Amino acid sequence: MSEKELLLEKLKELYPEYEKASRGRGRIKQINDIPSDKRKKFLLYEEKLKLLNNRVAAKNARKKKKLYLESLEEKVMNLERKIKIQEKEIKILRSKIVLLKRKNEKLNSFSNTKPSNANPPSILTPSPPPSIPSPELFPSFDEIIKFDEIDYSLDLEIF
Repeated sequence: MSEKELLLEKLKELYPEYEKASRGRGRIKQINDIPSDKRKKFLLYEEKLKLLNNRVAAKNARKKKKLYLESLEEKVMNLERKIKIQEKEIKILRSKIVLLKRKNEKLNSFSNTKPSNANPPSILTPSPPPSIPSPELFPSFDEIIKFDEIDYSLDLEIF
């Protein structure tokens, strides 16, 4: 038998109607109905039972708090991982923007160096095919691969 069950049994021995114990004014009357020799023991056992219940409640509260804090810490870790991944993606996208701006500037400088025709193209005469820019204006295959490499290994840890 547990300590609580023993205390309850002793309380019932001293006061058989313990389960129907009242609160407030009725409680005082019930305690006064107990013979004085048993009353001190009854109050002592009742106090021990109260302390035991408080101890159990405090233990449960600490356990619940610990679980809650662990869940919060896990959420923080997951969010920090997501932030790191997003920061890497931002770096990659910013470098792609720089690369595309450079490429755009080169293409614009190429189009500005073309000789302009004095006469605007006629609707009837076919326009010449557009000139193809030189290959050095475009990024090399290695540059493209370099900017498309994203480390997704951390993504798997989140889910």
